[in-house]
Amino acid sequence: MSETGGSGGLSRRAFMAAGAALVLAPSIGRAQELAGRRISFLIGNEGAGGYEAYARLFAKHLALALPSARVTVEV
Repeated sequence: MSETGGSGGLSRRAFMAAGAALVLAPSIGRAQELAGRRISFLIGNEGAGGYEAYARLFAKHLALALPSARVTVEV
């Protein structure tokens, strides 16, 4: 299987990298919109067990990725 397009076109690897860049570019810009804002996860009922644990885990990592945002989990 050839890596290049039939007539000297882009390689498959370059084509996939360009596609990934197009897909990820808008999400990178959106992350800047969240800087300095408050992000809250609302858990519907007390003792939600797994839901609360997952929300707290996700909130912890989100706070590391967006240090200027205030991330909270409310039960």
